[in-house]
Amino acid sequence: MFDFWHALFRDYDGGNVWEIKLFNMWHFLYIILIFGLTALITRRGLVKKEKQTSWLNRIAGALAAFYLLDFMIQPFMTDSFSMNIDKLPFHICIVMCPFVLLVQFCKKAHFLKMPVAVFSLVASLMYITYPGTALGGITFYSYRVVQTFVYHGLLFAFGFLNLAWGVVELRWSKIWHCAVMLVCLELWAALGNFSYNHGDVHYDWLFITGSTYPFIPKTLMPVVVFAAIMLMVVIIFALYYLVRHLINKKKDPLSFPAKAK
Repeated sequence: MFDFWHALFRDYDGGNVWEIKLFNMWHFLYIILIFGLTALITRRGLVKKEKQTSWLNRIAGALAAFYLLDFMIQPFMTDSFSMNIDKLPFHICIVMCPFVLLVQFCKKAHFLKMPVAVFSLVASLMYITYPGTALGGITFYSYRVVQTFVYHGLLFAFGFLNLAWGVVELRWSKIWHCAVMLVCLELWAALGNFSYNHGDVHYDWLFITGSTYPFIPKTLMPVVVFAAIMLMVVIIFALYYLVRHLINKKKDPLSFPAKAK
């Protein structure tokens, strides 16, 4: 039975036509599908506002399902029958999964919804544009590639829809919430790196150890990562205000974003 599952979920040699590479046609196909489907759901939610919560619940549930099921499938991906410890929730995109569930289904965690929505966008866009191990040498339909883009596509949709539907409203006066959460995420990643790194085994969750980017001094990496991610947060805030200004200027009856509830 293992041979069947291994044949289904293993990496397939990409060759010259079916291999996914950075910004080739297969990479762009995934990007177009993610943005296109998100735009379609956004429009439907603006027309039928009573369906917005249902859509967000489904996306949060699907995100958790894809993450948890991946641990069951990982042993079939290689002949070693092993699991990928790197998929533990220490990277910014993966740790967003439990946070998405928390803010979506726990009313007491609503105060975290704004930074979670913003970091869902930041983290997903990082991996959609550069999906790491899902690039090079394998086909665009290999499980590793499909799982990467589906998971990050769902994460992107969750963050985008919260802003587009006015569930979350961004205010410059509250951007410090993102900064505080990012510090907590870096401390959490540092705990993971300290706990799991031993001997020849090394992890660089959230890229703060300096091993992924050796040209930057290791002692500066936490600061560099913080500054880079906060820059992306500022860009998202700026784009949010720009889009809101342009749409309000046109006085679109389907106001985007609506006043936060």
